[in-house]
Amino acid sequence: MNATTAPKFDQIVQLMVLWSGQWQTHILKHGTPLDDEEMQDARMVGVVSPEKVKVLMVPNVPMPHYPLLQSTLIQPNLFDADANGLTLGYGIFLKCVSFPPQYWLTHELVHVAQYERLGGLMPCLQQYLHECLTDGYLKSGMEQEAHLTALECLAQKGITFDFGN
Repeated sequence: MNATTAPKFDQIVQLMVLWSGQWQTHILKHGTPLDDEEMQDARMVGVVSPEKVKVLMVPNVPMPHYPLLQSTLIQPNLFDADANGLTLGYGIFLKCVSFPPQYWLTHELVHVAQYERLGGLMPCLQQYLHECLTDGYLKSGMEQEAHLTALECLAQKGITFDFGN
C-alpha cells in the first residue's frame, strides 16, 4: 500500500473523515439541491436519496490542510488542486469551470451512490483511500466505476464525450 502502514492509514482515514464531515456540513448548508433532470441522473447512477444531495460551485475544490494528508494525498497527486469535483457524502463540490459539466456532476453522483452503498463517510473513505494508495487514483476501482457509469448514463441520454478510452 505505497509504504503506508496500518496505523498511519487509520490516522489518514480519521483525518479525512473529520475534514470531509466539516466540508459536507458546509456544502449541505450552502449548496444547491439537484434539479429534476439531475435527480433523474442521480437515480440512474444508483443514488437512493438524491433529495439529500447538494452541490456547491466553487472556483477551486478545497484541499485538506492537515500536514499528514498533504504529504500522503496531495503531494503524490492523489488529490489535485485542479480537481473538477469532490464528493463528501451528500455534499458535492464542483469547480465552476469544470468541463464538461454534465460529465463531472454525474461522475460525482456515482460517488454519492458509493457513499450510500458502503454505509457512510468512514467506510467509503477507507475503501476509496485504500484503492487510491494501492492502485493509484486513476486505476482505483471506485474512480473507474464513477468514470464508466457517468459515461454510460450520459450516453443513454445521447450525450457522449471522448476522454480517449
